[in-house]
Amino acid sequence: MDLTKAVYATGRRKCAVARVWLSKGDTGFTVNKRQINEYFRRPNLLMDVQRPLELAGGADHYGVWSTVKGGGEAGQAGAIRH
Repeated sequence: MDLTKAVYATGRRKCAVARVWLSKGDTGFTVNKRQINEYFRRPNLLMDVQRPLELAGGADHYGVWSTVKGGGEAGQAGAIRH
């Protein structure tokens, strides 16, 4: 993913902090250098994180690269979603 052309945002929920880069053209979703389905094993958290991109119609057009730390699984998923 070319991070020089990406859009950056920070999301927070509870004690979790996520840094997220959104890049047009690339597809895929990575969290802490792992595929999203490897990082979030619970289906409800996986859907929670992917839902904003699906609602905006960008799931097939944008790639997401993120780092997250702090909090638990649900807090991290919420921070990425924000």
